[in-house]
Amino acid sequence: MVIQSLLYKVNIVIQSLLYMVNIVIQSLLYSVNTMIQLVICNDNTLIYKILIYSPCVTTVNVNYLVCIGDELVKAGHNFVVYLPNVNPNVKTNGSKLAKLINEKPNLSPVTSIEHIFHNVSSMETYSFWEILKVN
Repeated sequence: MVIQSLLYKVNIVIQSLLYMVNIVIQSLLYSVNTMIQLVICNDNTLIYKILIYSPCVTTVNVNYLVCIGDELVKAGHNFVVYLPNVNPNVKTNGSKLAKLINEKPNLSPVTSIEHIFHNVSSMETYSFWEILKVN
């Protein structure tokens, strides 16, 4: 009788241990499955091709876009900046990694571009009513 009760208790302990081992194995398999899915998702299938059209008006906007482009190229994306050179005073090409397409547009402006962009910071600002005044 004592042996039977002892065997019964040992059987319960063994079943409890097997249940806990089963839970541990299932959680490990779930973790491995999750890791495999993460590795598959981080494959190079999420590469974007990005084209930015930005006329070269100032040096600041060209440098800003080129810095963004360099970071996106480091991340594995294809980044191309199309820069029609509207302002001949912009002489920058700050890209190390991004592909730049520089092109001088074939325009025949009414006013020369140099005149438009000459000393932009000193241009006067007018109020709405001053603009409507007739000389």
